[in-house]
Amino acid sequence: MADRGVFITLVLDCCHSGWTFQGSGSGTGWFPEIRNCVLLAACTAQQKAIEYHFEREASSGVLTHFLLNALAESGTAMTYETLYYRLRARLQSEFPRQMPMIVGESKRPVLGTGGGFGRDV
Repeated sequence: MADRGVFITLVLDCCHSGWTFQGSGSGTGWFPEIRNCVLLAACTAQQKAIEYHFEREASSGVLTHFLLNALAESGTAMTYETLYYRLRARLQSEFPRQMPMIVGESKRPVLGTGGGFGRDV
């Protein structure tokens, strides 16, 4: 898909999701070459992703909860890097045992907005 100009956003809100990134570039993780994509994981390879029952909501992964809140507050007018730092700050302040991870083209606009990234391919 990367060869066709498609940009992929993958969010993994699951335990040990950081394992996906181990060895990126060396072929030992799921993604041997990170190109035209950004991968966001809830936690490191050694951690469990926390599920929590937030007020007036069903139980969900905390990364998903904070991701949806960040998108609702700011929309997609930010880069993945900015989004990641916002998510990491929220997670670390409320759930310090969970450290999210990001790899890939983090300078891209979130969900392909702006800069022509939202065009049809």
